[in-house]
Parts: sequence; structure tokens; C-alpha cells
Amino acid sequence: MRKVNALVRHEIINLRRGKLIWIAAILYVVGVQQVISSMYTFGSTFMSLVGLIKTSWLPLNFIMIPLLLLSMNIGYSRNEVFETLDISPGEVLLSKVLTVAIVDGVILAVNILLAAVISVICKVSIGYFLYELIGYFVNTVIFLAATGSIGLFIGQVLCRYVGLVVSFITAIILFILLSNFYKTFNNIVPLIDIRTSTSSFEVISYDKGYVLQNILWLMISLILLFVMYVHLNRIKGKVKAASLQIGALIVTVAVCVALVIGIESAQPTIFNIGKRTYLEKEQKNVFDNVETFFSKEDCGYYVEKYNMNLSINNGISNNCEMNIRVNGDKVNTIELGLYKKLNISKVELDGEASKYDRTSNSFIVNLP
Repeated sequence: MRKVNALVRHEIINLRRGKLIWIAAILYVVGVQQVISSMYTFGSTFMSLVGLIKTSWLPLNFIMIPLLLLSMNIGYSRNEVFETLDISPGEVLLSKVLTVAIVDGVILAVNILLAAVISVICKVSIGYFLYELIGYFVNTVIFLAATGSIGLFIGQVLCRYVGLVVSFITAIILFILLSNFYKTFNNIVPLIDIRTSTSSFEVISYDKGYVLQNILWLMISLILLFVMYVHLNRIKGKVKAASLQIGALIVTVAVCVALVIGIESAQPTIFNIGKRTYLEKEQKNVFDNVETFFSKEDCGYYVEKYNMNLSINNGISNNCEMNIRVNGDKVNTIELGLYKKLNISKVELDGEASKYDRTSNSFIVNLP
């Protein structure tokens, strides 16, 4: 462990001598200023813990490029004095990972301190602070772990095979793909995915897809570390040791594939109304083969008033009242669109039970 500590101290000294660490600090302050400014825009006039959490990606995204470059330098750095000593590939990798972990630990501590200060200013309860801190903490850890492992991989592996220029361009491309600035949310990226629900406190909500996404990025970070370890063993001429790690690498990749499938299966099915199809048919069989119902404009009646009373418990029930005005001649039936998986308990016309016919995407009421 003494060799590892010596390597870590050597890497920390190099970081303090460089300018990237100070650039990251300045950019973090700029990001915090942007977070506070965002709390006073769009009609908001006060600071809040939820306001911090919803925009907590800003300071982290501001420092993503410096963090990637710092991790690249740590992964790429070599010291001839240490290479002459009997240092195993595992010790070399551990020293670089610990160096990145120290930098990440400082950033994580500053993030939590910022949340604590805003919580004190807003006078929130301890329980509420700890509850909101869970998602804030998880998002920050995932971001730092993934960014650090990607930077180490680029510096340790890519830089030695494709050169510094191509590696730097790769880091920029990854920043564009993974940051919240240039990418809309999907199932995998960006790294920071804040889930909020519209309630009185807008607390973070967790679902299966969110959990699997975080586990996926941890597994991807582990894969990159595996690849770096195999690479270091091959450099040292330890082919057998490198071969043993390939099996673990294959298993980890298989787990990642299973996680991606799980994330995809956890997504809800959404009907895209922009892709609806119009079919012109008549009377009861109208639109039986389409996903929803759209009546003609000249059908002879229209809904003048619409009121819904929803009850949500283990399921959803709805008591719906409509005033329908007939403005056409010889209208003896009214057809109203209703999604095919919704069941009708009863239909009343002027307060009296009325018979109706159910189609795949509507129901038809005969007028007296």
C-alpha cells in the first residue's frame, strides 16, 4: 500500500501544479451562479432546495470537460522512477482510481455543502432535506464515477493507440453526447437524469427505468476499469492474468445488455396522436380498425360542455357529464370516442339509463 500512496501523492502534486483544477473550480462557481439565477426566473421569486436539485446538473456539466481532461492526464501520466520499481498493474490502476476518487470526493462534498446551505436558508426540515438529498447524491455519484472512468480509459488506453489529438476530440464528442446541454432525454443519456413529479413539493420520484439506468452506468464504468486492467497486464507481459480478466469482462458486458433491455421494457407505451390514421366509414363500424376515434365536423352535433370527476385509488374511475347540442337534421344517434380499453359502467340520457353500443374505440347512443 505504500507504493500506491506514493503514486497517489505524485498524481496529486501534478494536479496542483496544473491549471485544470483551478479552471474547474472557476467553472463550478459559474455553474452555481447560474443555478441560483434560474430560481428567480420564469415567475419564481425565491430560493428552494427543489430548485437546486432540478438544476443541479448545471455546475457539474460546466466542469465535465475539465474533469475528463484531468482524468485523461491521470490515466496517461507515467513516471520512469516508479516504473523501475516492482509495482503491479493492479497497484498502478488503484493509484489512478484513488486519485480520481479524491477529486470526485471533494466535488461531492462541495455539492452536499451547497444543498445544506440552501436548506438552512430555506428552513426546511431534516427529514425533507435527507429525502431530497437521496436523488441529488445518486445523480452526482453516477456522474462523477462515469466521467472519471471514461477519462481514465481515454488517457490510459486511447491516448497510447490513437494519440492525444484524437483522444481529445473523443472527449469532446463524449461531452456532447453525455451532457444535458446538447442532448434530449432518452433511456440512457444524459448522465444526469432528474426525475420530478408535479406535487406540492415536487419531490424526486424513482422508477424501474431510473434505477436500471444508474446501475447501467456503474457497470459501464466497471467495464472501462476492467479494460484498463487488462491493458496494463498486457503491457507488463502478464498475458495469463489478462486472459483471466476477459471472462469477467464478458460477463459484465452481458449484464449491461440485460440492463439496456430492462430499461427499454420499463418504458410506458405512448400513443402518438400525430401519427393517427383517418378512415372514412359510416355508422356503427366507423373507425373500428384505428387506434382512436375522430368524428366528422358535419356530424350534426357537438359537445357544448364537458365535466369530469376522476377517482384514483387502485384503479381509475371517471364520472363524466356532457351537454351535447344537436344542430343538424334527422340526428337519431350520437357517437363519442372512447379508448377501447376503458370500460363503461352505465350511460344516462337526461338522468335516465340509456342503451348504448360499444365499438373498439367509441360508443353509440340512440336518441329517443
